[in-house]
Amino acid sequence: MYDDAIKNYKKAILVDPEDEVLYYNMARAFYEKGELEEALKYFKKSVEINPDFNEGKKAVAFIEKKLS
Repeated sequence: MYDDAIKNYKKAILVDPEDEVLYYNMARAFYEKGELEEALKYFKKSVEINPDFNEGKKAVAFIEKKLS
């Protein structure tokens, strides 16, 4: 059901492109699918929108460590 979740998050982002939680949740769906590079892209976007978003910063660090 991760593909459905991703599709729905993409629609939600069109409605509210400045909601960091939508990007974070989409990143989590990509992570669960094993698509780490895509997950990292959306985790980074969540932090770009809100630099104080600690969950997003932790996720970026975690994925970057996994990919290295």
